Amino acid sequence: MIITEVTMHCYGAIPGLSQSGSVTVSDEPLFSLLYLESNPDTLRMGAEYLERTGCFTITTTESRSKAVHLLSNNTYDAIISGHQHSDLDGIEVLKHLRAGNTTTPFIIFTNDGNAKTVIKALNSGADYYLLMGERPENTLPELFLAIYQCIIEGDKRQSTIRMTGSPAPFIKHQSEEDTTYLRDKKYPLLFNMTRHEIMNQIMVLEGFLELAEAMTTEPEQSGYHKMIRSAGTAIRHQIDFANSYCAIGSCDPRWLQIHDLIDQIPTEHIAIHSSCEDISWYADPMVKLVFTTMIQNTIMHGERATEIRISQRIDGETLEIIVEDDGIGIPYDQKERIFEECIGKNTGFGLFLSREILAITNSTITETGEPGQGARFVISIPQAAWRYN
Repeated sequence: MIITEVTMHCYGAIPGLSQSGSVTVSDEPLFSLLYLESNPDTLRMGAEYLERTGCFTITTTESRSKAVHLLSNNTYDAIISGHQHSDLDGIEVLKHLRAGNTTTPFIIFTNDGNAKTVIKALNSGADYYLLMGERPENTLPELFLAIYQCIIEGDKRQSTIRMTGSPAPFIKHQSEEDTTYLRDKKYPLLFNMTRHEIMNQIMVLEGFLELAEAMTTEPEQSGYHKMIRSAGTAIRHQIDFANSYCAIGSCDPRWLQIHDLIDQIPTEHIAIHSSCEDISWYADPMVKLVFTTMIQNTIMHGERATEIRISQRIDGETLEIIVEDDGIGIPYDQKERIFEECIGKNTGFGLFLSREILAITNSTITETGEPGQGARFVISIPQAAWRYN
């Protein structure tokens, strides 16, 4: 089969990501995959998803011995494997493959996030180590992109595929629909894929650091190790922030019950008293993070705080939700700065993100408490964004 032009190559066939009108997809699969996984449910779900893209023919097996036999008698464009369950050890299959000088892309798709396992897999020649998470179905689009990136970057099929000259990969014309697709679908997927890659490399770094710390006896070297670990932790925090920031606005605002939001706040560390009435708030679903952040702020920085009080008042047509504690409060010169990035005793992003989340529906947050008498956060909700139930 010779394909002379591919527009948004196969992306239009990704379940849940297709865009009508601007996608050309091959009428037969382009690539062959071998998928190894001892969990039959995970294997079936992953194989069905990848087959529905129309890009792949897939051979599956739950057995290491059968996998070795298949590799001895067939060639594949990429291999996906779980790590270790019963008879199937993906890393051992990988070692067998690399021992024969085979460079076929190999992707570990597993729930095993142990740093030593990640190091072992990458040292054995794995191209990707992708954590599937608690709900593997949510990670399947990232698996698709990992497979596709491995194949394309490996210069496979260059004689049969010619990309168009569009500035954006796989896109022929930058129509408004294409731009929306990039913003809402492709860029978030590529971000998630990059995030996984960075987190995987941090696990490798931490694994080697753990080994180095075990062999270190010099106090000076131990100090360097602490600085390295601190840098790794900072990178994790930056990635977590980017992940949270990208999620803002990803779902349409909806009517939420304020008392339900308050009921979801963890209360094991401090007493919470609410007098809010039965009111709904039109807001981004991530608004729960706003309440959680204010509670965490009290627990972490309130020092002597023993309780949090949540109340409401109507100022003209504006509804105000007031969250206050009996802690040490916030100095006057910090009241606005705490909403900036990386401001605070423990350099966080919670209050910065809170303001961004609220801004989606034109709500605001300020801190109006008296220093020494407790923090007092006021969320102001415009008339169009609240109602009595």
